[in-house]
Order: sequence, then C-alpha cells, then structure tokens
Amino acid sequence: MPAKNDSGIVILCIDDDHEILTLLEKILTDAGYSVTLAADGNLGLEEAIQKQPDLILLDVVMPGSDGYEICSQLQNNAETSYIPVIFLTALDDEVNRAKSFAVGAADYISKPVKKSILLNKIGEQLKTRIRWQKLKDRTGFRTEGLLPPAIFSRFKQSLIDLIHPSPEIRERLTATAPADIYKICELIQVPQRQMAAWIAEFLSFPLISQVEPERLLLGVIPTNFARENRVVAMMDEKKERAFILSNPFDLTLMDALKKLFGMKSETVLNLAAPEDIDELFRQPDSEMVLNRSGIERKEAMERSLSIDISDLQEEEKEEDITQVIDSEVIALVNRILVDAYNSRASDIHFDSGLPGKPFLVRFRVDGICQNAYAIPEKSKRGIISRIKIISNLDISEHRRPQSGKFMVRIRNEKVEFRVEVTPTVDNNENIVLRILAKSKPVAIQELGLSPHNYQAFKRMLGKPQGVVLCVGPTGSGKTTTLHSALGHINKPEIAIWTAEDPVEIRQAGLKQVQVNSRIGFTFSEALRSFMRADPDVIMIGEMRDVETAKITLEASLTGHLVFSTLHTNSAAETITRIIDMGIPFYNFAGAILGIIAQRLTRRLCDKCKSPYHPEREEYNELISYYNAAWAEKHGLPSYSENLTLYKPHGCSQCDNSGYRGRIAVHEIIEASDTIRTAIRQNPDVDHIIDMALAEGMRTLRMDGVVKIFEGITDFKQVSRVCL
Repeated sequence: MPAKNDSGIVILCIDDDHEILTLLEKILTDAGYSVTLAADGNLGLEEAIQKQPDLILLDVVMPGSDGYEICSQLQNNAETSYIPVIFLTALDDEVNRAKSFAVGAADYISKPVKKSILLNKIGEQLKTRIRWQKLKDRTGFRTEGLLPPAIFSRFKQSLIDLIHPSPEIRERLTATAPADIYKICELIQVPQRQMAAWIAEFLSFPLISQVEPERLLLGVIPTNFARENRVVAMMDEKKERAFILSNPFDLTLMDALKKLFGMKSETVLNLAAPEDIDELFRQPDSEMVLNRSGIERKEAMERSLSIDISDLQEEEKEEDITQVIDSEVIALVNRILVDAYNSRASDIHFDSGLPGKPFLVRFRVDGICQNAYAIPEKSKRGIISRIKIISNLDISEHRRPQSGKFMVRIRNEKVEFRVEVTPTVDNNENIVLRILAKSKPVAIQELGLSPHNYQAFKRMLGKPQGVVLCVGPTGSGKTTTLHSALGHINKPEIAIWTAEDPVEIRQAGLKQVQVNSRIGFTFSEALRSFMRADPDVIMIGEMRDVETAKITLEASLTGHLVFSTLHTNSAAETITRIIDMGIPFYNFAGAILGIIAQRLTRRLCDKCKSPYHPEREEYNELISYYNAAWAEKHGLPSYSENLTLYKPHGCSQCDNSGYRGRIAVHEIIEASDTIRTAIRQNPDVDHIIDMALAEGMRTLRMDGVVKIFEGITDFKQVSRVCL
C-alpha cells in the first residue's frame, strides 16, 4: 500500500532490484509523494490498472517482460495510456533512445540516477500532465492558432499556380480542409516529402528530412497526441525547445500546442514529412540503426570518456539511487578503455581466471600482452555486465559466446570496439575487445618494403587485371597494406569497390561496404553485387571459403584488378592452399599477379636504442638464420670491427620496454612466367620457394635479418614472428 502524503500524487515504481525500490520509496516519500512498488513488470501492470497512479518509474532490463513490453501494454490500454512513464535504465544509447520514444515513454533517466535529476524529471512530467488534462477537459479549441486561416488559402492558390491542375482537381484542391492537406498528395500525384518541402518553402520553415532521435525531448508532448497529430518536441542548436510537425495549417493542433506550451510567433517550428515522423514511432531494429548511424554509440558514454575520472568521482557525492558499485564499475570501465587507447593497445583482454583470484585486464601493445589491471573478483560480474550492456548483448546469457560492438569518443576521435564474450570453466566469461581506431591509409613507400619488394609491389599495382593476395595471421597488417595499394591507384577515372569486416580505414573515392554475415551479406554475396556495379578494382577483405575464392578468380579473369587476404604462413604456402581449396592450377596461374606474406615485429625505440658491436657467434647465427648460401649474393654486411647492431634499453617514451611501434617484414612472390609455369606443373612449396629465391625473393626471415642490420629491430623480435 502506498504511503499517504499531502500532495495526493501517487507514483508507481517498477524494478526487479529490491534495494533500488527501497531507495526510490524513501526519496519520493520524503519529497511528498505517495509511492506504490512492484517487483516485476506484470505486477506493475496490475498495480497501474488498479491504482491509476499519476506517474510510473519503470526499469528497462527485467526478467520476463522488459520495460519496453510493459510500456507498450500501458500505452495500448485505455485505462493507463495517459499515465506518463519514465524509464530508469543504463541503456542510454541512440537505439534505445529511439525505442523508448517508439513505445510511448514520457522520458528516461540514465543510471546511475541522481536524486535531483529524478525529482526534476518527475516534476516536469506532472506539470505537463496537468496542463494536458485541463486541455482535454475543455469542450473545444476556440482561440486562433499561430497561423491566420487565410494563410492556408494562399498556400492552396500557390499550389494551383505551381502544378496547373485540371478543373476537376482544382475544385477538389480548393475544397480541401487544412487538416487534410496531405490527403491530396495522391490526387495530384506528388510524394508526401515533396508536399512537405512546398509547405516549408511557402512558410519559410526549416525542413528536416531525417529526425535525429538523440535530439528528441521525450514526454514534452503526450505520446498518443504526438503520434496521432504527427508532432514531436526537440532541442534545437541553441539548446532551446522547438517542434517538428508535418502540418502547421491544422488549427486544432496549433491551438493545442499554444495552450500546452504558451507558444509564440517566434517559437521555432520545423517541417517534416508525415512518414518521417511516423518512423520515430516504430521500434527500431538495433542492428539496422547501428549500421545506419555508422555505429555511433551513445552520447552519454562519449561524454564520460571525454572527462577525467576525478570528475566522475566528484559527481558521485550526490545521492545515487542505484547500487554504489554501479558508478564505480562505469568509471573503471571508462578508465580501462581510455588507458588502453592511450597505450596504443590493439586489444583488451578481460581474463576471469581461477575462483578467488583477481580479475585480470591485459593490453596487447605492439603485439605483446601485458598486465594492466588486477581487479577484485567481486567487481567481475559488474564489469562484464557493463561491457555487455554498451555492446547490446544479452547480460543474462552466460553459456554461449556472444559478439558485439560499440563506439565511443576519446579525445574527439571516434573509436570502435569489437567485443567477443566467451564462456569458460567455473561459470566464468572472458572478454576480448579489439580496438579499431579509424585511420588513414599509409603511403606504400612508408610500409617498410625493401627496394626489391617495393619495385615488385609497384609492378603488381600497375597491372590492369589479376589477383594480388596479402597473407599472414590475424593482426599482421594485411588490411593496412591493401589500403596502401588502393590509395596508390585511387584516381577519379578508376572505380574501386571494397567489402570489409570491419571497415577500419576510410578513403575518399572508394565505395566501401561493411559485410554482415548474420543477415547473409557475406564476402561472396558482396562480390557478386560488385560485379554488377561496373568496377575496375575490387578489394575483398578475406577469402574465407571456396565460393569467395572462385568468384575472386573469375573477377580477375574478366578484366578486374582484385585484392584480397588469406590466413597462410608464407607466400609459397598460399599457392598450395588455394589449389587445395579446389581451384584449378591453370585458373590460378593465369589470374595471380603476386602474393605478399607479412608479419609485424616490434620496432626498437628510436629514443633509447643502444648501439653495440656483436660477437662473431651472434653474427654467424644471424647469417645462418638468413640462409648463408644467399647472404653474400644478397649483399649482407660482412663481419668487421665497424659492424654495429642495436638493442633495447628503455625510456619514458617506450614505457621502459625498449620498443615502440612495429615494422612489417615481407615476403613477395611476383608471378613471373617461370612461377606461373611452376604452378601449372608442380605446385610444390619447396620447388616454388627455390624458383622465387632465384628470381630475387627474400623470405620473411631474410627481410627480418636485413632490418636487424639496419638497426630497426633485433633478433629476438624477428625470430618471434618468423618461422
């Protein structure tokens, strides 16, 4: 039973967390409200119908029916449709903001919720409801709207002058009432968006083609009224309230807005087509919205990552209606993301480990995992749940792997995180975040190619058709190399299409496509589509299956230059791998231009690397690793007293590791006539390697040893990545 207070206002709180309900009850009771509590959505529905509260506070994430379902049922019930609903949720992103509006929420408050924000939001909604109820109780609308009635007559005459209708259509258009202006679109055969544009031009109102959900002011206008009359409130560029509507000639609508909000002639009104406003009231598909928005994640998350953690801690002084751990977890996850980005990490590993042991967080920097945080085990579930929430994953699922993504803004740069959640023993979960900072293509002369490899690569890029493959394990820089190639040949007269997963590097002039295997849009499907789109050059992110490989080769044989990647250990092994996939010898030999195998090895820090004179034994080991038979032929330095190598030292620039950044080592087989003949006759790995070496190829090992002698890296790092 609700506690009785002087205000006479009853607020229903629906949340499955008992502690939050208790705290809500105390805050609202102290503020003079009567409070009714419900521990789940179904009980909340029953209480809403029975008690008829003045306002409802509703949690989104609940077992059984979630907040969206409950809100929809409340809106569809005549007895409860007028009750404003405020969501209390941690799902404060663009998708859920739009979904909240679609199901009829009056407003939403992001968790962790502050007492002052909660009470202010409640006060605003209660005032709106009172004004609305008074408006409903009146018998009719008698005051004039913002636009004189004669304006509509002048608009109809301007429309007649514009389209020159037949006498019959002219008569029907003249008789059209203000509220029915869009009903004549079919009659005069123009789209609704065109009619909206004419109205906007006639009245000098801004025209909005796409309404951004993050700018909507939920609950300012009662949802049912907004839906029926196609009008929504928004915040303009000056952070002031404005309105979007489709028909400013509707005097009934304009009078209602005037009485509700005291609108004046200077109030900003924006025009949008009815269908564009209707779209706001449809529940969005999360994946489609994310893809359409470039996966631009939530503003609140972006703000939190743009401020110092001390600021977050300062905010926590105010009373919080969620568990204290919630704010601590949010701040900690924010700090981890920022620290990883500042550390130039490519991946973040959240390792659950053994029961009773700390929750370890490791950053992979320059290809090496290093410990970053050891977090008390009690915070493990909170951190995992936080990452799942911002990645739009199921927080209740602990038995199956899940994949997701989110985007944040760090130092004014949008950074995408790919999320992989994997269940482990003891009912634990491990999480790996791949950091995908948007970057620009690297010029091919900056790839670290040796002079021989550089010239071979340029020759491949100069060919009008054929296949160029870049191979190596995950994280070896294959995408960077291919985008460098595309940047080299990117000219206005060349049509270039790319299919990638994900799109990590953006280039002007390229038509880049994000594949999505979950909806059946695979690399092979994208490639088929490209072949019908008049391409000159195609880049396929990865040849994952036989079908993609076959289509790739067919594309090259029909006059296209095609780039792709493959996970193989060496350039020569790639040939046998392709043939083992079922590709005929002669087809592959005719299509291939070259194969680039590469690895990324840690680069010695230029600020602190130390020169030294190697012992003879160390020199001999390097020569043996290179292949002594080729060392002299390839012009490697001989041993002398002046021979200088470099080793790591450590300084503040490299976090005392002695290494900063990475350099690629390459192995390039250029498809000469000799190599093509060998592929057709005897695609044996050793045979092909011998022939390629005879033509000047350097293996990965060889290229690595050359970079050791050049002082770029050391033997330890080269031997770590090269077989």
